Amino acid sequence: MQVKHAFTSGLADGPDATLVRPSNWNADHTLVGWDALTADKTVTVGSSGCDYTTLEDAFNAYKAVWIPHGVTLTFSLAAEIFTLTQAPIVQNPTFDNAKIVGATPISLSITSVASSSGSAGAWSYVLNVASTVGLAVGQLVCVKAVTGGSNPNRLLGCHRITAIGSGQITVSVLTKSTSQASGAVTATATVLTTVLYTTTNSCILLWVQGRLGGGRPSPSSAPIKGVDNIGFSTTGTTGVIPILVTQGYLGVCGGTVGIYGPFYIGMQVSDGGQAIVTGSACNLYVSGGVYAGLYAGNSGTLLAWGVDSSGSVVVTGALNGAAVDGRSHLNIGGNAAGQGAILSGNTTNAYAWAMSLIRRYNNKVSEAVTTENSPTANATGNNLNSFIESS
Repeated sequence: MQVKHAFTSGLADGPDATLVRPSNWNADHTLVGWDALTADKTVTVGSSGCDYTTLEDAFNAYKAVWIPHGVTLTFSLAAEIFTLTQAPIVQNPTFDNAKIVGATPISLSITSVASSSGSAGAWSYVLNVASTVGLAVGQLVCVKAVTGGSNPNRLLGCHRITAIGSGQITVSVLTKSTSQASGAVTATATVLTTVLYTTTNSCILLWVQGRLGGGRPSPSSAPIKGVDNIGFSTTGTTGVIPILVTQGYLGVCGGTVGIYGPFYIGMQVSDGGQAIVTGSACNLYVSGGVYAGLYAGNSGTLLAWGVDSSGSVVVTGALNGAAVDGRSHLNIGGNAAGQGAILSGNTTNAYAWAMSLIRRYNNKVSEAVTTENSPTANATGNNLNSFIESS
């Protein structure tokens, strides 16, 4: 990035080159500490053969780089499990034209449930699948549409692969429902092969303080997917927030994101922050949450909206599937064609407190529309003037 004084001196240079002369004043000046991209750029991140080995290092290298309109910066992550102990922080205010992209997901055909064990909030399922090619322990299996068998909806959500056998995988399922899926349950699932993972307490896997995604390289182009084909996973830890947006902006416009684990909150938007998770073929899967799967607090705004037949929002296995407080707003749902949010298998599907609002709460899972909410959907409760709207 360069700057130049608005005033131009018409004087000739003096003989002493050690002094600032008119030609120095008139010249372009380099702003130290900032640089600017002039063309689209892809930065690779992975354990070998890439530009950087960690996402944190990649962010730090570009945190002072200007991303002008018409230019896109892509952080391309390899198909592997990235173990994190501290948060990669997005601080750049021009990253609305930047995105984090994982490897291409695997389309997985689930043919039936072989067996299940465990208890509410800690189920283990053995699934029969058409193929195990490319699958690995730690990858996330995202399921939004099921059919057949008994209690097929209990298989909805984001699940972690814990073992792989011949024609079978074992997954950890966090739904709090006491009934189990069984028999000829079939589904076509999306397997996220790029996963940000932690076993560390009080760890944030992605912390957005600046801007990430949502910009447009040109007026006619679609908004940039700030996060796409990325999984966020925790095991054996309760103090984690996989995605935290504070005083910043996150735009996931059509991307696929999976969040799994006994984290504290799956996606938190607070302190005036905004997160827009929407667009054609937008899919957000959240399973787990000691407090909430999705949360907006302290004047935060979270829009989670699968807008067409190929997109959806699925939240399960949390104390509160969707929660708001402190004059905040959470808009979760679908469209008039019936592609709505799925909130099921949570202790409370929706919880609103302290002059906050959850809107357009239409669901694919019918029992989530009018039950397991506080206050009851479409009824003004006494939760400090808060409201949950069902449409």
